[in-house]
Amino acid sequence: MTDDDLITLVREQRSNVHMDTPVEQIVGRGLQSTLRADGVPASVTFFGHEPRACQRYPKMSAILMAEVFGGHGPPLVIHSKALPHDAGIQLSPLHHAHGAPIALAAGLVRATPGCTGT
Repeated sequence: MTDDDLITLVREQRSNVHMDTPVEQIVGRGLQSTLRADGVPASVTFFGHEPRACQRYPKMSAILMAEVFGGHGPPLVIHSKALPHDAGIQLSPLHHAHGAPIALAAGLVRATPGCTGT
């Protein structure tokens, strides 16, 4: 069997796999629940699908983002103690083309039950 034969076989079988839960919920729930369990008020959704309850955090956003996220580039480090008491984080993986690196939008939002769970 060649690589092309294997790829064709996998593609044919993929149509037989059905999932009831949208991928957005699985990705968002796995990371979001972990962050919240660690005491980080967080909302994790795919880019462009942020909850309406989430409002950007207006106070010194650029300065705070550098403190909270530790600068730019991988790995993403969250310094939860740098968050103001009324702020949380919004993480949004961007949809990407097959084989492209995964991009992540990160920002500060107001911590509310409807957005960050607190």
